[in-house]
Amino acid sequence: MLKNKELQCVRARLKPCARQLYPSRLHAITQANKYNLYLTFAPFCVHFNQDEPWSTKGYRSDSGHVVAYFSFDENLINLAAKAELDNNHGLLGTYLGYPSCCINYFSRVFNEHNTDPVHKFTHYLLSYYDREEQNIFHYPCSPYCPESIKIARLTLNF
Repeated sequence: MLKNKELQCVRARLKPCARQLYPSRLHAITQANKYNLYLTFAPFCVHFNQDEPWSTKGYRSDSGHVVAYFSFDENLINLAAKAELDNNHGLLGTYLGYPSCCINYFSRVFNEHNTDPVHKFTHYLLSYYDREEQNIFHYPCSPYCPESIKIARLTLNF
């Protein structure tokens, strides 16, 4: 689960939409109210298996963490939820404001055997070492993706 940095980026209009996981709907509603954002939920939950590689995509389930979408644009959160439900990674990445090069990378490499497509070594701003304090909210296409580094620099101070 991400901390508030991603929602602060939406509030600062650095991201058009955010997708976050919460242990309950109440947690997400509290955050939406705190940042005065529209909120909707995926019609599924995400369950994590501790024996599997980490992934915010997890495994769809009837129980587990709720998937919440936040934005100032009510239409956008509904489009993002639908794109994820349809497994349209490219469209979802666009709604979430990810760089097109990184969307293409994720769409190409993400699968049930590669649920955490991180690079072994990356630019220090792109590190996923501490996932709760990261500076980007997507998987960069390369260890030194210029678009991802640009986004990381913008979010660094949140």
